[in-house]
Amino acid sequence: MAQKINLEELQQAIDSRQLSASEQPTKRTEQQERIIEQTWAMLADIYGSALVSQYGTTMPEAWIILLRGVTSRQIKNGLNSLSDRGSPFPPNGSEFRNMCLGITIDKNGNDTTHQHKSCAHIGFGDPRHPGYEKKLIENATQKEKRRAAAHSALGSLKELF
Repeated sequence: MAQKINLEELQQAIDSRQLSASEQPTKRTEQQERIIEQTWAMLADIYGSALVSQYGTTMPEAWIILLRGVTSRQIKNGLNSLSDRGSPFPPNGSEFRNMCLGITIDKNGNDTTHQHKSCAHIGFGDPRHPGYEKKLIENATQKEKRRAAAHSALGSLKELF
């Protein structure tokens, strides 16, 4: 589970652009430094001068605080999800952190990550329940099973185009 971020400390760091001695990060390992540099270099390659003019040539300490506890695999996922974002402007630190963790926020600021993925509130007879189609197919006649298989195959073909 990811470490919780103290938003007040982060805001103070952003406002002052300098961290006090108590907020200074612990000494990072070579691997952590390399991941930070590689991540920032990749973001700079993607966004160019827009990133550098907004944040500078090195990753700001506020970003590093936000990315504490995020694994290198999650950072890779965040970098991969930048293309889905569809914006020519670089994300802010918290937006990039959310992308790394697979958290999706809608335009109203609501977390839609797990929306409709849990079935606890959906009855088994509800078509939105993942087991609904399976149960229908188990009780279906041979003709209905072939029709369902053909429909599934058509859906797969549509995804290819």
